[in-house]
Parts: sequence; structure tokens; C-alpha cells
Amino acid sequence: MKNLFIVIFLFLTLGVTIWGDNLNYQTVEKSSLLGSWHNSAYGLKFRPAKGWEYKNKDDMYVGKDGSSINVQTEKTTMAMDSYVSASLKNMKGAFPDYNLIKQTTHTINGKTAYELLGTFSYQNLKMKLKSIIFEKDSEMKVVVTIGGLDSNFESNLKLFNEIQSTIVFTNETTTTTTVTNTTASADELSTYDDVKYSLSYPSSWKKSEGKIMWISTKGSSVNLLTEESKLGTEAYVNLSVDNMKKQISSYSELKREKKVINGISSYVVYGKFNMYNNDLRIYSVIYDQGSTKYILTLGGLDSNFDADNAVFLKIIDSFKLKLE
Repeated sequence: MKNLFIVIFLFLTLGVTIWGDNLNYQTVEKSSLLGSWHNSAYGLKFRPAKGWEYKNKDDMYVGKDGSSINVQTEKTTMAMDSYVSASLKNMKGAFPDYNLIKQTTHTINGKTAYELLGTFSYQNLKMKLKSIIFEKDSEMKVVVTIGGLDSNFESNLKLFNEIQSTIVFTNETTTTTTVTNTTASADELSTYDDVKYSLSYPSSWKKSEGKIMWISTKGSSVNLLTEESKLGTEAYVNLSVDNMKKQISSYSELKREKKVINGISSYVVYGKFNMYNNDLRIYSVIYDQGSTKYILTLGGLDSNFDADNAVFLKIIDSFKLKLE
């Protein structure tokens, strides 16, 4: 059986995909480590580290220890999964000792990003880089590369993550120090209809491409997935919580409720955890329809959770199965 909450984590803006962690980065508006905004030629902006020198090519900044960030694009209509696989193949062809350490997917300020973290040797230097790949539109991929010498990578990791957190596509996301409250009221909820079920979501939240997931500008999210399992609901939840605690040591189950929602036997598990120094809270709702489990996950940053709680509860109560 799949680990329920690892699968749930996938569709939160922080989670695990079919091949890695799915982390949600939020724009860093203030940091003593970061410099001023750089407007990229490729429709995005980011904040490099203070003291990094602009090289006037490839949207590149370089630090005194050789750490850097740069942006490149490629015109292609290739599907993202195929493009990522091709990028890996090309990297291994260019650097025979290239070692892929981790392959992950993130949501960075509402934009899906695929990351390849790897090491390789270049002119007798051991390098370690994050290659972060975005699909700007149907005809262009944007690749942001952050890293440097392997020996410096871990000591710079906090800085690299903060820089990564500032990447914003300028025609899609604003970056101001004041975050607009996008919590939807009841009359701002829209309905998502599937052949087997329906549920509501906030109209102002952006749908994630290819997923039953919506994300607010604050990083709060709602997502739904299904899984086939013959386990009873309680056994399914117990095993999943145990697996979640093994995978994420900071995860803590705060409470659990057994409910009947629109005629469906359900469990609501309320939990919290910390990742990348961010405190997060989630509702994990399991609707049990015999051998099919519907898993609804709602949550985000702890600092935003209470403000969004009312809409979370309305979404939970909105889930309905369609009778065959």
C-alpha cells in the first residue's frame, strides 16, 4: 500500500511526487543575505546574494567562492517529463561522472518547478548544482541553475534555498512585501466536477497543471487523489500516519475525527510538521468508499492556516460522490 500522507504530501505544495519531494517555496521579501531584485530577460525575476557580481550574460551572478545563479531558456514543445529525462541524459553525456543525488518537484510562488540536484567534475573541481526547470509556456522551458563547489554547497544551502524562494515569473506573480489575503468566501467557491465526484475550491486559487490541486498566492492549497485499498478506513489511516512519522520526523498528529460527510464515512487527521524552517499545518481527509479511498489534503504555512481555515472546512464538507 502507498503511504497515504507521502502521497498527500505530493499534492500539497510541499510533498513527495512519484520520484521525489515536492516542496513549496514562498517569496522571500526580506533577508539580510539577499541583494536587490534582478529582472531576467526571460520573464522572471530573482534576488541573488549580496555581494555576488553580475556577469552580464546568461542572467548570471557569481560569488567570491564561485557559487552562482544563472538563467537559460530553450524553445521546445517537448512534454516536461520528457524534457527532464533528456536533460539528465545530456548532463551525463557532457559529464561522465555526473551523479544525480535527488530529483524533485516544487511549487515556487505558484509555478511548478522540476529540480535535479547532482554532482560532477569540471577541470578537476567537484561541483554540486541545482538545475531548476520551469515550463514558461507551451513552447519554452526556463532553467535556473544554483550551486557551486561541492565543498561549499552545504554551508551555502540556506542561501541557495532563499535565492530559490525568490524566483517569480513577472507576468504571472507579483512580489510585494504585503501579501494580499486571497481567502475565498462561500460565494467565491467554484465546483470541480468529475464523473465520480464533485468538490468545491476557491475561485481565486490557481489550478496546478495536470493535478486536482489549487494553490493560493500565499501557498495554501487543496488537492485530491484516489487510491485503491481493501483496508478499512481506520487501518488505512493508522498505517499511513505511522509511515508519515517515519518519513518526516517532525510530523505530529494533533487530533483525529471520525465523521460522515455527505453520506461517506470519513476521517479527518489534523497534523503539523516543519520543513526548510517553515512550520506547516494540514488537514488530511480520507473519504472511504469501500475499496476506493479519496484523499483530500488542505493546508499550508502555519502562519496562514487560521485565516484559511473557514474555506478549508467548506471544501471538506463539499465533497460528494455521484451515484452510479
